[in-house]
Amino acid sequence: HGVVLHQRSSEGRLINVQRLQWYILGVVLLALLVEALTIFRPMIRRIVDYTSEIFRLATVDALTGAPNRRAFTDRGNEEFERSRRAEVIVCILTLDADHFKNVNDTYGHAAGDAVLKALAEAIRRVVRQSDVMGRIGGEEFAVLLPGTDLAGATTLAERLRMSVAAKPISWEGQKISLTVSIGIVEANPATISFEKALDCADKAMYQAKGSGRN
Repeated sequence: HGVVLHQRSSEGRLINVQRLQWYILGVVLLALLVEALTIFRPMIRRIVDYTSEIFRLATVDALTGAPNRRAFTDRGNEEFERSRRAEVIVCILTLDADHFKNVNDTYGHAAGDAVLKALAEAIRRVVRQSDVMGRIGGEEFAVLLPGTDLAGATTLAERLRMSVAAKPISWEGQKISLTVSIGIVEANPATISFEKALDCADKAMYQAKGSGRN
């Protein structure tokens, strides 16, 4: 009987030692984790910052800050799918700066960049928060108007056209006048894709240019 008691006592000490070892191991691992986080936290933060910047550069036009064509297309497809499920129409505007080559030839490319920045800002002032704008080409922009019919889109486009024409752009003491030509399409996402609707708006915009611009 005494031997059995001694054996159980030894087993108890063995279990306690194992628990103590696991506890010490846990403390050591926790200490190592805290130290690693302290050492690598700046590196992790830089990696996150670099990743965010890479994503931004991939989706945002560096000159105007507007979504680039890729980002605008992605958002357009998402909005078309959402509008299809909700059974609502969507309008798309495409607009292009008239005689933009003359701006570059007369004032230089830096002035052309200033004009594009001013045009992007003019669009932002007119569109609603729910609308989506993007720079889809050299001097071409597009605006997606979810839940807007042709009449509403035409009103917005005319307001934008007049706003651009009425406010010359200042550049190194000179005033650069600018007009835009705009094409509009009203689309039913149940019957037409975003890409096809954007192409239709683009064709309408070129018709506006062919009809005299502005």
